[in-house]
Amino acid sequence: MGVEPRRRVAEAEYLALEASADVRHEWVDGEMLARAGGSDRHNVIAVNLVGELRNRLRGGPCQPFGSDQRHHVTATGLYTYPDALVRCRDLERPDAAARTRVVFEVLSASTEAWDRGQKFAHYRADPDIEEYVLVSQRARRVEHFRRVDVGRWTLTLYGPGDDVALPALGIALPVDEIYLGAAAERSDAPDPDDDPLP
Repeated sequence: MGVEPRRRVAEAEYLALEASADVRHEWVDGEMLARAGGSDRHNVIAVNLVGELRNRLRGGPCQPFGSDQRHHVTATGLYTYPDALVRCRDLERPDAAARTRVVFEVLSASTEAWDRGQKFAHYRADPDIEEYVLVSQRARRVEHFRRVDVGRWTLTLYGPGDDVALPALGIALPVDEIYLGAAAERSDAPDPDDDPLP
């Protein structure tokens, strides 16, 4: 069976099609791209992320969302569905829409290059996004990118026993809780610097 060609559609058509679609699609440069389903491990990690965020943000101005929440980068036109994101209300402007502050992607072999490269470039063009978090499936390793100035981001790596600091949200997430119940597949070949999942 052949690979379905990418379909070029206008933004309005994409939004209309997506409203009734059974499968979620990203929209990049006029092309609709179907999102692949995640592995069990991918989904366990993503659910853990949203659960930990919910527990720590409960009652505050920020709300976590899972992978069914679409995000639009106005500056570049990208429509995408991150594995998790957090939107926060401005307490001084209660009528203003909540803004996406932090985006999380759980890395997969098929999407890692996109998540690290062009997708991150799109996210960097969104002035509301203050932090970008990449979560490995192959090892207990979290990469945290934080905007420090226009065009400047810092990278902090976290591993087992660490807490991932999220200054934009005023919380931290324990790495071990993010990976709770997410066993590695035996076929994975971890990097030498990785702490492989059990």
